[in-house]
Amino acid sequence: MVVNIRHATKEDAPSLARLFNMAGSGMPLTYWTQLASHSDPWKTGEAVVRASSGEFSYRNCHVAVDDSGFVAGGLNTFKMEPAIDKGEGQDWPTFAIPLHQMERSCAGNWYVNFLATFEQYQGRGIASRLLQEVDRLAGQAAVQTINLIVLASKAGAIRLYEASGYAIIHRKEAIAMGSHFVGDHWCLMEKRL
Repeated sequence: MVVNIRHATKEDAPSLARLFNMAGSGMPLTYWTQLASHSDPWKTGEAVVRASSGEFSYRNCHVAVDDSGFVAGGLNTFKMEPAIDKGEGQDWPTFAIPLHQMERSCAGNWYVNFLATFEQYQGRGIASRLLQEVDRLAGQAAVQTINLIVLASKAGAIRLYEASGYAIIHRKEAIAMGSHFVGDHWCLMEKRL
């Protein structure tokens, strides 16, 4: 299977919304449900991705596509600004507070917000290829430090990041989202180019 990495387009929004939710352990869908009130939360998430601004915008995304043109994985990455425009117009809910506290320490660095591959494509090196794209983008922007945040319970993801040169530099207790994240921790990881 041949996999190509390309910049995302608005048409990739349905795939990216699902990948964001996978990477975020259901947190994005929970948030979009709050935003959507009586409409389809997936459509709300897709609209957030289609926006021309905000951290979740397709403009901050790259996708890995297979030789048939199907999206296999996705990446949301950008230079973390001191006061990034969230674009959604509301604050995140309580369970996201530890993430935002950790993100503040990433200002000025390159940031991997989400990275995921669909289950049928996992184990094929696609996530590693997307991480190489992160290195390229950070280098192109002359940013020497890259950060990402991952749950401690995602041991496989942590191993992948460590194999790519990242190390855990800080941990913060997660706030429960219903039955999710109970007893878990967020890990801030860092890589220097």
